[in-house]
Amino acid sequence: MKKMCLMLVIVISFGLFGCKKSPSEEPKPTQPSVKQEQPATEQAVPAVQETAADTQKALQETTQKTTKDAKLAAEEVKQTLTTAAAEIDLTSSIDTLKEQAKQMSVDALKATAEKYKTKFFSTKSDMTTKMDQLAKIPTTEKLGAEAQTLTKEIQTLTNSLASLKERLTVYVDALKAQGVDISSFKL
Repeated sequence: MKKMCLMLVIVISFGLFGCKKSPSEEPKPTQPSVKQEQPATEQAVPAVQETAADTQKALQETTQKTTKDAKLAAEEVKQTLTTAAAEIDLTSSIDTLKEQAKQMSVDALKATAEKYKTKFFSTKSDMTTKMDQLAKIPTTEKLGAEAQTLTKEIQTLTNSLASLKERLTVYVDALKAQGVDISSFKL
């Protein structure tokens, strides 16, 4: 039992205090070699400066290319606005449409005005059809569901006609300002 206790004390002391190396095994600090005249940080400076210069040059080239690409894209958008006819737009404000019309070519203005004119007459035809259907409903059923639905549809078509006419006027006025004959766009 004494042996066991002694062994246990030895094991615990090794665990607590650990084994120490002999002083001869401790690493010695390294001395800079004679060939190394400058510290490592000073030797790395030229390489870092060269890398920074290369990076800056690449950044400038990328910026110039991106700027050039952006200018080309902006020019394409402008060309599209000036050459392509606009789609029928019942959501944009009149001021927005006027700004777009200022940038459009005469051909694009004519094509856009023609689209609005065609849509105007198509909507007017639909409204006439609905009004004829409403007129065929007997007087006793004028307050019925079918008559109310037709009345709402006619009101919506009336509002659309007013909006189409107002927007057509924007393009016709732009054509008139450029000295183009607008007689074919009369409603």
